[in-house]
Amino acid sequence: MRANHLTYELFQVAKLFMEKSDRFIASITRKPAEGQKPEKVFICALDNMPFVTEEEVLSHAMTHHTAEFFTVEEVEVEAPSGNFPFVNRCPFTKELLGPPNYHKYEAALLNHHKTRLPNMAFEKLQSAIETVREEEVVAAWLESQKKATRYTVKEVAEGEAAKSFDSAEDAIAYLRSELKSKIVKQVNYARVHGSVLEKFPESEACKAMNGELQRQQRFPLDTANAIRGRMRREKFSIYKKGSKGVTYVCATKRNFRTPGQVMSPDLDRIIRFLEKNQLVKSKVFPEEYEKWLKAEAEEVAFDEKKVVRDLHWLIADGYISHFEDDTLFAQPVLESGSKEKEASTHPRKDKSATPEKLPPVVEEAPVSTVEEAVEAPKPEEPVTKESSAEEGETPSGPDPEKS
Repeated sequence: MRANHLTYELFQVAKLFMEKSDRFIASITRKPAEGQKPEKVFICALDNMPFVTEEEVLSHAMTHHTAEFFTVEEVEVEAPSGNFPFVNRCPFTKELLGPPNYHKYEAALLNHHKTRLPNMAFEKLQSAIETVREEEVVAAWLESQKKATRYTVKEVAEGEAAKSFDSAEDAIAYLRSELKSKIVKQVNYARVHGSVLEKFPESEACKAMNGELQRQQRFPLDTANAIRGRMRREKFSIYKKGSKGVTYVCATKRNFRTPGQVMSPDLDRIIRFLEKNQLVKSKVFPEEYEKWLKAEAEEVAFDEKKVVRDLHWLIADGYISHFEDDTLFAQPVLESGSKEKEASTHPRKDKSATPEKLPPVVEEAPVSTVEEAVEAPKPEEPVTKESSAEEGETPSGPDPEKS
């Protein structure tokens, strides 16, 4: 935006932020019961992913961050002995779980649910399990049991023997008893990057984020208010125009000419052309301007490079607005003594109006006391969000940069 000096609708800028998950951070809280304070959120300290319970955090850490705690290796073991006429199979991952009469079956089923399908109800998995009786499938399961995954703890106290576990369930139990304080953090709310949430689409946090994204993409009032204050602090110009009060933002502040103001003949001709051809597309401007110049000033030679350079200077200096739809609009001349009023309505809202007959629009007042942003809640306080029917109303709250 700084480089191209385009003028955007603030809502359009808000939608640009929401187009990609690496452009925003989500603030995750737990919805409180009526009359109750919000419950704590449990986050994984390794990637900041939020969950409802500690067990979900530990399961997440074991599934996605195993290498942080264990050295994992495949070891040879003896195959199970016994009569196994059939084996059970997960219908979702197609992994063989083993025969139900095998003494480790229940542990294998629970471990499969925690590590592979943690966001699915256990009852749903249990009721959907498939029974397979083919001898080759049973033989494949027996062959798979000749190899086991061994988890060896990476960090042990000096003088202690290395600890190893032959099942993921035992490894999770170790994390629960020895390393829970390093993995699980309890917070009032979690601030997590959108790109992190997107990696776990089945998590409740990601589903909540996607629901809010859909609401904001339809009417991005909260997002627009959140970025409004940030853009002011970054010295962007924000103003309202038109009868509907549409808010616009640009890296360049508009520059209105005053009566009797003298500009160079080349710049003056460009402005006069645009006053008669408001909303011309910049891509066709050189061609249209050349035609106009031949009719208005035959003695002036047309130099396309110089004309384009002069146009860019007028845009960068604020005398001309270049909107995101590629249209150009020359700012009108302000009446003498008026510095707070414009003599123009946004041309795209009233294309029949001319700069000399447009009603005045007051510049949007800057924020003086309240930071304009949708912020994360204060510790120990519930999150409240009030919607406004009018654009520009800003909810108050602590600054996330300071929290």
